Amino acid sequence: MSDAAPTRPRRPASLLLAVALTSLEAVAMLVLTVVELASVDSSRIQVAVTTGAFFLIVSGALAFCARGLWRLHSWARSPIVVAQLIAVLTAWSFRDVAASTVTLPLAAVSLLALIAVLHPATNRVLDDGV
Repeated sequence: MSDAAPTRPRRPASLLLAVALTSLEAVAMLVLTVVELASVDSSRIQVAVTTGAFFLIVSGALAFCARGLWRLHSWARSPIVVAQLIAVLTAWSFRDVAASTVTLPLAAVSLLALIAVLHPATNRVLDDGV
């Protein structure tokens, strides 16, 4: 009779990168929440509160999915892919605007996270880890 605990698959670098980038995005959304709520004035209180609430929900969802990915839950892959696609398309829609200091990093982080979460090594460990 063996009392050895089952071994968990080793997390590949691509999965660690996907978790790190998704976590970074969650923190960035949390910072946006604070910035939005700190900039409230009486003429736009409803906009600030609803926008802040949206950013907070997205931050929590990204953090929850990053945690799920870290714990090798394959369900976390799909929402992360959707979030990255939305971010890439958002960055693309602002490509001609002078906000390239925001759009270029957004596109870079999102594309890297998308590549990392769809990498064959990530898929292999997620498919075996559940």
